[in-house]
Amino acid sequence: MISRPSNETKESFNVGIEEEENDNSQGQIPKEAYYSLIGGWLSVFCGFGFINAFGVFQAYYETSYLPQTSVSSIAWIGSVQTFFLFASNLVTGPLVDRFGPTPISFFYATSVAVTCMIVSLCTRYWQLLLAQGFMLGISLSAGYVPPLTCAMRWFKNRYPMAAAIVLTASSIGGVVWPLIVRHLLESVGFGWTWRIIGFIDLVLLSLAVWLLSAPPLEERQSPVVATSTKDDHNGQQKRSLFYLELLKDKPYLFLVLANLCAYFGLSYILFYLPTWGASVGFSDTLQAYSVSILNATSFVGRLVLPSVIQKFGGLNTTLASMFAAAVLNLAGIAAHSSAGVLMVGAFYGIAMGGVASLQPPTVASLVTDRTRLGAAAGQLISACAIPSLLGPPVCGWIMASGGLDRPNYKAANAYAGGCYTLGVIFALLAKLSKDRSLTAAV
Repeated sequence: MISRPSNETKESFNVGIEEEENDNSQGQIPKEAYYSLIGGWLSVFCGFGFINAFGVFQAYYETSYLPQTSVSSIAWIGSVQTFFLFASNLVTGPLVDRFGPTPISFFYATSVAVTCMIVSLCTRYWQLLLAQGFMLGISLSAGYVPPLTCAMRWFKNRYPMAAAIVLTASSIGGVVWPLIVRHLLESVGFGWTWRIIGFIDLVLLSLAVWLLSAPPLEERQSPVVATSTKDDHNGQQKRSLFYLELLKDKPYLFLVLANLCAYFGLSYILFYLPTWGASVGFSDTLQAYSVSILNATSFVGRLVLPSVIQKFGGLNTTLASMFAAAVLNLAGIAAHSSAGVLMVGAFYGIAMGGVASLQPPTVASLVTDRTRLGAAAGQLISACAIPSLLGPPVCGWIMASGGLDRPNYKAANAYAGGCYTLGVIFALLAKLSKDRSLTAAV
């Protein structure tokens, strides 16, 4: 009979952190590591993967549920949801360092299920904004950095591949969830769609709670930047919850700025590929499935690019992904046919998948204090919250400059490409501040 994977206690995160002497350090990976890999995959599938289904809700709200509400107002529900998915990692990242994955995963499972039930009762725009935007966004944030941190800690020597496997769940979720949601809305209506989603999440995330664990934290190493500590009443050192001192480290700071700039343009093709395609002749069917095609190709980027970090370096791989995304967005200016737009969208999925999935493993390659990995990754990802909130509306405003009948897609492509170009510049600065050799694998 399979026993429940062991979970670290709160004390193992706070006091008496000793050098890890388990099978993992000797090259033998224990079964708890694989359990955590599965649990992390389920967590990301129900969280980041589900975010990709918002396009289906957007269309349903526009045409059936909230027909009197403007398109831009409805889009704010998805933008707020995504904002909190990223921003709340500033808190959930350090919390998994301090308390371990079990309490955070339990909060994740219960809050997502309860929120889905609340959304099923909403009938007005402001109710959906509060429930689906604010509440669900905050709940889903607990299913991103914490499971990734656990996976990377178990697979110390193969952490890029562990992160890549977990993050493929967001791509698969981006294909599966829209199909599920579209079918449920057509067959059982709005209320029962959300109730069924809540039940699905409750089952999958309860399994994730049971599976997720983390190894005893290894002996603290010297971090990239000295960590601020203060003495408590017992004379023991107490670390601050956050890891803001790491922002003094130039490679990390430039990496944060690179992602911040890139995310201002990241969502343009992801959000507007169907309408962009319609302007050049996409059929109704192709419009409906174009985002699923993009998410399917992003699977390649999420799986392959993080796995090559140990050979080419995290900063190099991030730089290459952002450069490819910039080129593809700028190449979209010259796309005037259905085949051209679809090709840009498909290849962009690979580059976008790399940009989105390279954040945690690249941070892990920069931070030597593994006990602060959750805080370091959470800070980087939370920096993407504001551009994720403002990026889609800004693209919409730029497109609207061409008028209602002729949206200015070329200007929007130029804007997104420019954002990625700034990201490339900061990623290059991060690489050079780490090692001035252009060929160094950093």
